[in-house]
Amino acid sequence: MIIVHRCPTGEFTQIPLHASGIYPGGVCCADYYVSSYTSTLTTLLKLQKFCSQPPPLSMAKVVLAAVPQAAYSQATYIHGTTMEIDAIYDQLCSAEHPLLDDSSKVVRLHGAESMALQGELKDTFILHLASHGVQMKGDPLRSGFLMADKMLTVEDLMKLSLPNAFLAILSACQTARGDARQKDQGVHLAATMQFTGFKSVIATMWYVCPIFRLRLRTNLPHRSMQDSVGIAIAKTLYQHLYVDPLKPLKPETVAFALDKAVEELRTSAPGEDMLPSIWPPFVHIGL
Repeated sequence: MIIVHRCPTGEFTQIPLHASGIYPGGVCCADYYVSSYTSTLTTLLKLQKFCSQPPPLSMAKVVLAAVPQAAYSQATYIHGTTMEIDAIYDQLCSAEHPLLDDSSKVVRLHGAESMALQGELKDTFILHLASHGVQMKGDPLRSGFLMADKMLTVEDLMKLSLPNAFLAILSACQTARGDARQKDQGVHLAATMQFTGFKSVIATMWYVCPIFRLRLRTNLPHRSMQDSVGIAIAKTLYQHLYVDPLKPLKPETVAFALDKAVEELRTSAPGEDMLPSIWPPFVHIGL
């Protein structure tokens, strides 16, 4: 399969074009192409220009950050964030069949606070952040991640410069949603991570798991991505990313790795569970 770089505008920025197909049980665009998105063609060209030769994966710093309890008093507790980064850490560094030989390159932040995370990002190659994600309607600069001490906003993140950063995996809802009233602006958390220096971002377009629809009737921040879905996607993703840790990570590997992870989810159960509600929100943005 080949990678198709999509640059949607207007109403199409709110639509998962990669999930176009005949449902239930028919053919789908994802059967033929690996999709990657970009907010503008200029952004994609700049990323290609400034993408220097990355180090071997075995030498690259990985930050795994979980925020099960956010500072916002009405945010739901999400135990699955800790489970997720612990599962990834075990996959990378466990004594039995680890993907990495040197566990010192992997940093875990449990109950991550805003400044602690920003401090670790200075020399980070891969960031995996599991938390609440909030897209503020009408004021996208106030969108952000709910951390253990406060919200880490788009405005805060845009002050960072991370030239060595490569991949941000945003395991939170709404990170690539954008503002429906400013469709062509592309101001969301995933685009912000690109602005800071990350060349490749994995994000979600909406609230991922349909069993949490009742919560959408409230105004409370929440992380509706079903924990088992997030962990399953993450573990398959890293398995494909770290096929050969002694070699640098090629940019196109990320999009293919996410495609493989989503494909496993998409084909894991027949029928209604795999309608466009669970797997299409996961998208790749950038290189």
